[in-house]
Amino acid sequence: MTGVRIHLPAALRDLVPGTGFVVVDAASVPEALEALVERYPDLGRMLFSDPGVLRPHVNVFVESGETGARADEGPLGEGDEIRIVPSIAGG
Repeated sequence: MTGVRIHLPAALRDLVPGTGFVVVDAASVPEALEALVERYPDLGRMLFSDPGVLRPHVNVFVESGETGARADEGPLGEGDEIRIVPSIAGG
């Protein structure tokens, strides 16, 4: 397992004390999100519609070095960071 930094959008930062990110030990994206929700249960209802099912407007990106890709699943490597980015709609 590796320490993974999860960056939270401004809309969720009120639910997590600190600087806008959380570090969890995880080997995969689902494991990291599960650890996040375990530590901060109020985030669960904001991120998931059902256990393990991300809400449609929640995007998860994994940054590896200088590259980033949308990744709801998959393994994490040393130094990877996760960004949770909500979709924004308007008219």
